[in-house]
Amino acid sequence: ASSAHHWVATGEVQWSWEEAPVMCGLVADARARAGTKFGSPRILNTGSGPLAPPPLDCGQHGSGDLGVVPVFATDGLARFYLKVFDELSIRPPQVSVQCPVEELRACFPRNYFDIAHMRNALDHTMDPLEGMRQMLEVTRPGGWALLRHARNEGSPGRFQVGLHQWSFDALKQADGLHFFVWNPVLRADATKWLLDHGYASEVRTELRPHPGRTEADDETEYIWVDIQKPL
Repeated sequence: ASSAHHWVATGEVQWSWEEAPVMCGLVADARARAGTKFGSPRILNTGSGPLAPPPLDCGQHGSGDLGVVPVFATDGLARFYLKVFDELSIRPPQVSVQCPVEELRACFPRNYFDIAHMRNALDHTMDPLEGMRQMLEVTRPGGWALLRHARNEGSPGRFQVGLHQWSFDALKQADGLHFFVWNPVLRADATKWLLDHGYASEVRTELRPHPGRTEADDETEYIWVDIQKPL
């Protein structure tokens, strides 16, 4: 509740666990690889929830050439958030666009964003593989799709609690750590799928301590996946 009040008052929200300089650095990396032929810098925060993030001022974080980078927020439930704002007489500083991750290509042009970012939301979707493909469709060549999710979050509730339809895991394979998507009816090596289909040129998977963990759940892990789109 306190973060929501802060967002309404200031427009600020911690939508990414990355440090701002890291995010700006990834935008600069994408633009260095693809050039400027795809337009100005842009970031997509899909599955944003009701608290849509503000623009990212990369000029304050060592990337002065980028200036203020707009952040486009989308969510498959955005129309319901708008209704709640009206019912509670809230004037949100930013709002999300109604667009499920599986339909991003219907909402934005191809090759439009330098970064497509999703945190704790892809495991809520009907089709997470299609969601990843759509994120890469709207990302520029050389750009990045970033996934930040709690490890196996759907499992404790047997995929029946809240919106959790899937669990995500990171498992060691012969060539390193792979990102897996699974539930009781399907198990997919997403790293192999992305590379084999040519959707990605590189997939980096890492296990980290949960950024929001407390002493009560200090074993909770977070899966960080960085997916680079081929040039």
